[in-house]
Amino acid sequence: MGNIDRRRDKTGVRRAGDVSMGPGMRLALEHRWSQKLDEVIALTAACEDISAAGDDTPEATVMHPAGLRARADAACDELAELADAIARAR
Repeated sequence: MGNIDRRRDKTGVRRAGDVSMGPGMRLALEHRWSQKLDEVIALTAACEDISAAGDDTPEATVMHPAGLRARADAACDELAELADAIARAR
């Protein structure tokens, strides 16, 4: 057999090509994707609010913009991994 990468991604699904899974697993992945999409939307909106607020917002009430942007980027990456896992599912 070839050298197959069998590491798991953040979705918990092996990354070695298409995988057979039951409808319950696919539904679970789709549910996690939906939740992650909500998170991405919320984080992106928060980033936009910080940009729009400028310096008028007290520092204690706002997360540091770089930290918020990093969380939004990580959530986007996880969303893409979930979409890939759903696409690989048969």
